[in-house]
Amino acid sequence: MEVFYAIQPSPGKGLGVFATKPIKYGTRILCEKPLIAIRDTCYTQDNVEKAYRNLDLDAQRAFLNLASAHTIDPAAWPAGYFPEPLCAVAATSRSVYSIYQTNCVDISTDHGIGSAVFEVMSRINHSCLPNCFFSWNKKLQKETVHAIRDIGEGEELFVAYCNLIKAKDERADKLRAYGFDCGCQACLDEDSEDEDGNPQETSDDRRYRLEQLADDLDYYRRLPEVAVHAKQMNPITHAQEQIQLLEKEGIADLNLSSAYRSLAKLYVQSGKYKAALEPARTALRMSMNVLGPDHDSIGGAVTLLKDVKNIVEAEEGVNQALGG
Repeated sequence: MEVFYAIQPSPGKGLGVFATKPIKYGTRILCEKPLIAIRDTCYTQDNVEKAYRNLDLDAQRAFLNLASAHTIDPAAWPAGYFPEPLCAVAATSRSVYSIYQTNCVDISTDHGIGSAVFEVMSRINHSCLPNCFFSWNKKLQKETVHAIRDIGEGEELFVAYCNLIKAKDERADKLRAYGFDCGCQACLDEDSEDEDGNPQETSDDRRYRLEQLADDLDYYRRLPEVAVHAKQMNPITHAQEQIQLLEKEGIADLNLSSAYRSLAKLYVQSGKYKAALEPARTALRMSMNVLGPDHDSIGGAVTLLKDVKNIVEAEEGVNQALGG
């Protein structure tokens, strides 16, 4: 596999992963097996330390070289973050367990929960405006990282450690458990006014609205008739606004491909099959770019597009037969 990156010092962040050449949108940058994986159960200190002891010496060295967010003051965390599962990072000394807690990512599947730590992927730093997306590929049994926009040579690679469709304060609470405050443009965006004294829309405004839209659309999916009546909502208009805000905010990960897929489904439910074609195509294209064509989640987007195409072709056939 072509190598697109190098691990280098990142100002204020320790080490980071940087592009060594231009990377095109949709490129698979990394496909990595875990150093340690805890499968089908929640991790504990005992099973993490046992897995570490089973590593060879080179893998142990690679693991121990990863960051540890120990000595975080629990008083600074939001409610519910202490004492478990983050107690190790409140310890006064670095440990195998604190390294695992600092660096592990979810590798859960439909058939069970799991987490893992990686030698390279765990080095990729966070941004609330990431240029990469990471996911567990069940077929390959590896973690993949894909470019979700074009990335320039020398640019640092970033993924998201938290839910991006949350307001700045909520994201900061989540990131505090990793021992840092995010300094990306979305987090630094402050209230301001234009030359006429009117308030300017901020990143936080857009993400707060995105959270509202997501909640409304979820409500609609569960109770469509109640949602339309109680909230006076048009689900198609909501989905279109969701896509517009995600694109304006520069969130091009699975949130965006899922929004296009949701819009296509809403058109289908409304009987607007031709209108569903383009968002269904876009959802599939984006999903393949974000996850890779070999990811098991791609099947749903493929099926949706095929179903919509079949209905449209059948309708056109009927119209032609009727001379319409």
